[in-house]
Amino acid sequence: MPVPIEGLNFPDYPLLSLSDELKFHICSYLTGLDLASRISLVCVDLSNISKDERLWKAEVFRTFNKTEADNPEKSSWKNVYLSEVKSSLHKIRENQSISKKLTNDKDFMLKAVKLSHYVFKHANEELKNDKELVLETVKQYGDLIQYASEELKNDKEIALVAVDQNYGALEHVSKALKNDKELVLKALKTYSGEGLRYASEELKNDKEIVLEFVKPNNGHALMYASDAMKNDKEIVIEAKASGLQHCSKELKNDKEVVLAIVKQKGWALIHASKQMQNDKEVVLEAVKQDGEALRYASKELRNNKEVVLEAVKQDGKALRYASEELKNNKEVALVAVKQNSDALRFKYVSKELRNDKDVVLEGVKQDGLALTGASEKLKNDKEVVLEAGKNNANALMYASEALKNNKEVVLEFVKQKGWALTHASKQMQNDKDVVLEAVKQDGSALRYASKELRNDKDIVLEAQET
Repeated sequence: MPVPIEGLNFPDYPLLSLSDELKFHICSYLTGLDLASRISLVCVDLSNISKDERLWKAEVFRTFNKTEADNPEKSSWKNVYLSEVKSSLHKIRENQSISKKLTNDKDFMLKAVKLSHYVFKHANEELKNDKELVLETVKQYGDLIQYASEELKNDKEIALVAVDQNYGALEHVSKALKNDKELVLKALKTYSGEGLRYASEELKNDKEIVLEFVKPNNGHALMYASDAMKNDKEIVIEAKASGLQHCSKELKNDKEVVLAIVKQKGWALIHASKQMQNDKEVVLEAVKQDGEALRYASKELRNNKEVVLEAVKQDGKALRYASEELKNNKEVALVAVKQNSDALRFKYVSKELRNDKDVVLEGVKQDGLALTGASEKLKNDKEVVLEAGKNNANALMYASEALKNNKEVVLEFVKQKGWALTHASKQMQNDKDVVLEAVKQDGSALRYASKELRNDKDIVLEAQET
């Protein structure tokens, strides 16, 4: 398992929490190449399981059709597997350069494509027209249908298997199959909307097909549709934000279409026409859904108080896109920092308002780190700094040097989080009262005390107790 690091939250790893028996069962489905070079790198447990001889024995039997009799010296089954791989790869190299014998060996090729499916492109013409071999190859990697014979590129059974493995295989099937609805829709199921790229022009102009592609959040598929489909309101609205990106100029300027889309994805306003970006009704709907859509509004509307207020109500950080005039509007600033203190922390409010105590207090109430955006004057305001410390002891880092040296202030911080002592002045780190309070809260805070106090018996004993 990952080693915890203070201050960082790691996601759960469900696979690593399984029993060894289940991990072994999962590993039994992997190829020898995966066991040898990939799974062993994941973690110690899987590395140990990947060395299990039972897995290697099964892999040798499965891949090379070997039996116990083929290992009379009782060698490690992993070594047997690797030896067979080396032998096969050597044969493959011979096949590429000089030997025509192996290109006629169907049994070898059937095994070889399981090891390295790219060897199929070196097969002879007869084998490239062998349905069994081609099927085995496209099961591994569908795109390799490009090396099959023209006859098999027109074989629907093979094409379905290839496209099921890799939507890109659709690019290489016959012209007739690119016009096959079942096959084209299969590409949709294997990889979102990209499959439409390789469909016939007829199907790119088929409303039923295009709707199927754009419906499951694959709006980008519209880029491959015909111009007629890009100008179809129903399809464009169904395609959502990507639909507005790839639709016709006419629909980018259609208020009904733009409104329908920005109500779902406010940031899609970026793809609307200049006229729509200057339409107050449209922009209001966009910023209600996503405050940062204010970024794409016209200059005029970024200076509109009603629009900006709606934006910062949804996301305080949207203030960064407001006009300079509204960044200096106290009402707007208060709403912004209350919704998201980053509006103050990252100095999106005006310089003047970063010196306004009401605005700064509102910000640090949400997150003490917002103090970093306050004016130097307010970083030296005891009330503001103490308020910041109530929810984030790191705020002391941004307080003035005077307050880092203020015993009353520092005591309040270390009573909440002993480690806040690290941000105090050297004088406070050498103050016995302050350090005692710090180690009472967190014994490890002793590391931030002065050398003298780290040698103080009372303090060390107190630190050991916590």
